[in-house]
Amino acid sequence: MSSLSGRERAADLAAIFRIATAVSSSFNTHEILNVTCSVAVEMLGVDHCGLALFDAQMEHGKVVAEHPDAFGTLGLEIQVKGIPAEERLIREREPVFSMDVSNDPDFGEVGAHAGEYGIKSMLLVPIVSKNRVLGTFGLDAIGHERGFTDEEVGFCK
Repeated sequence: MSSLSGRERAADLAAIFRIATAVSSSFNTHEILNVTCSVAVEMLGVDHCGLALFDAQMEHGKVVAEHPDAFGTLGLEIQVKGIPAEERLIREREPVFSMDVSNDPDFGEVGAHAGEYGIKSMLLVPIVSKNRVLGTFGLDAIGHERGFTDEEVGFCK
């Protein structure tokens, strides 16, 4: 893992500042979550970012924010229970990744739905509070494969 350059660190701090500004200037949760997704797309150069929150039983998730916002997954319900990658994310509280999500058996129907939107590669980062997974922060590459560096994953955590 390489260390961040001064320029990369400044860009990270600028992104964090944008999110903090949105949080401090608005009590609109939807706006805050959308700004967070927008910053992720801008900072990481991904095609799409979606934020899904899980139900209390950890059986389903629902996309509550995304960028670009016209992508069409807002409000989409996602199966969690019975999907090996999702269950591993919850159990280990660590990100899960697939280079080719629609053909990855660990992603099951989640990968099939992602493929319908043209998503090729997907990184899901757990949103954890008080040692409980609340949902996922998903970063997607549309129509092409994309890996993620340790620094990029760390930024999302």
